[in-house]
Amino acid sequence: MKPFDHRQELIIIFRKYLDGTATPEEKQFVEAWYGSFEKEPGILDNYPETGQELLEARMEQALRIHIDNDRPRSTWKTITRNIRLGRVAAAAVLILSLAGSWYYFTNTGLREPAQTAMAAGPDLAPGGNRAVLTLSNGKQIVLDSVSTGMLARQGNTVIHKVEDGLVSYTGEGPRAGQDFNTITAPAGGKYSVVLPDGSRVWLNAESSITFPTAFSPEERSVKISGEVYFEIAKDARRPFSVQVGALQKVRVLGTHFNINAYRDEGNITTTLLEGSVEVLASGDARPVMLKPGEQAALSGSGRINVRGDINTEEIVAWKNGMFQFEKADIETVMRQFSRWYNVDVIYEGPLPSKTFSGKIDRKVNASEALDILSFTGLNFRIEALPAGSKKGKIVILP
Repeated sequence: MKPFDHRQELIIIFRKYLDGTATPEEKQFVEAWYGSFEKEPGILDNYPETGQELLEARMEQALRIHIDNDRPRSTWKTITRNIRLGRVAAAAVLILSLAGSWYYFTNTGLREPAQTAMAAGPDLAPGGNRAVLTLSNGKQIVLDSVSTGMLARQGNTVIHKVEDGLVSYTGEGPRAGQDFNTITAPAGGKYSVVLPDGSRVWLNAESSITFPTAFSPEERSVKISGEVYFEIAKDARRPFSVQVGALQKVRVLGTHFNINAYRDEGNITTTLLEGSVEVLASGDARPVMLKPGEQAALSGSGRINVRGDINTEEIVAWKNGMFQFEKADIETVMRQFSRWYNVDVIYEGPLPSKTFSGKIDRKVNASEALDILSFTGLNFRIEALPAGSKKGKIVILP
C-alpha cells in the first residue's frame, strides 16, 4: 500500500470515519490502512513499552468519549466488530503523533488551536495516596511521609501503616467510644483505612472520616465528609451507622455502599452496591430503605428521592482509579478534576453545552485528561499558581 504522508488529510479522513461522514472510498481506505498498520512492527518504536500502553489506553478513552458524544452507542460495537480494539487505539496513537501539537479535533472540523491551549507549558500531576491522621490527643501524622509499620497506640488499639495508601486499626479495647481519630484526604489525595471492627473504607480527595479507636459493644458509628466508599464487616449485634454532618444518617449491618457528600454537588447521594441500608434525613422519623443498584439523593430541603438502575460502576470509578462520566456536563467533570488535581477551574465565556461520556485513567496528568476531552471540542489552558494551597488552575476557553 502506498504510504499516506499528508498529515492533515489523514486526520480529517479519520475524523470523518468516526463521525460516519466518510465516503465509501474513504472508509475503505481507513480500514485498509488499519490492516497495513498492524503489519508495521516498528511504527511505535519511538515510544517505550510502558509509554505505548499508556498512549493506547489514552487514545481508546478518547475514541470512546468522542463516539459517545457524536454517535449512537452501537457505533463502537460496529467499529470493533471488524477492527480489533488494540489496532484502533494504536492507529489513533499514530495519527495523534503525526499531527503533533498543531491540530486538535472539534465538532466543527479540524483547526489550528490557540497557542495557549496546546503549547508546552505547566502541567499538573495527578493526585495520589495522601492523607493526614489526627490522633485523639491532637497529634497529626502525615501518612504519605512515614514508613510502613506501627504508627501509634491508642488505648489497646494499635495503628499500623500496612502499605502505601492503607492504614489498619487492630485490637479493640475497653476504652470503647472514648478516643476518636480522624483521617483526612486533602485535595489531590486519597486513602484507605481498615477500621477497628475490620470494616474497610476508601476516602476520595477532600474527604474525611472520624471514628472511635474501639467501637462500643452496642453500635459502630462514624462521621464523614466528602466522598467515602464502605465495605462493612457483618456484625448483627452491632449495627453500623454513618453520620453526614447534621443532615443525614445511614444505618447498615454488613454491606457495600458509597456516600457522596461534597458541598458543591447539591445533593448528598448514598448508592448501594450490595446488601441493604436505610437512609434517614435529620428531622424525619421515616427511613428510606435501599436495594442494590438504588441511590438515595438528599436535597437541601431535606427531601429524599430514590432512583433505581444506577450505574454503580460509574459511582465507584474513583475508588478503582478512574474518572467515569455518563452524559455529564462540563461543570460536573471539572468539579472532579478540581478535587483530584488540586486546582481552581475558571470559565472564560459561556459554559460549553456539551455532555461527556467515557472513562479516563486518574493516573494521567491534567493535560492528558484534558487532551482526551478535547476530542469533543473542548478548549483549555493550564496555568501554574506561584503560591497558595492550589497547584494551579484550568481555564476552559470558548
